[in-house]
Amino acid sequence: MKLLRCYRRKRIHVAITGFADAYLLARGHGFEVRYMEISNFASIGVADFLGRRKIGYAGYAKWFGHCIPFRTPAVRKIGAELFVRRG
Repeated sequence: MKLLRCYRRKRIHVAITGFADAYLLARGHGFEVRYMEISNFASIGVADFLGRRKIGYAGYAKWFGHCIPFRTPAVRKIGAELFVRRG
């Protein structure tokens, strides 16, 4: 883990994402779905730095041992869904 820490805050994620964006945009993809923990401030910061536009949120809440999935209206409109794995 000590070795990996020396690469933090060097904007490597920004550089890789720039290449990936160019590749995907050239092939006609106009948006992305990003999955991240709500407390992953580094990843949220990269998305903000890159100018990502948020359209909404999807996730789940745990309530008395049950997982309750949720989506905001814009996320529902594009058809994104979350499923609770059973078993």
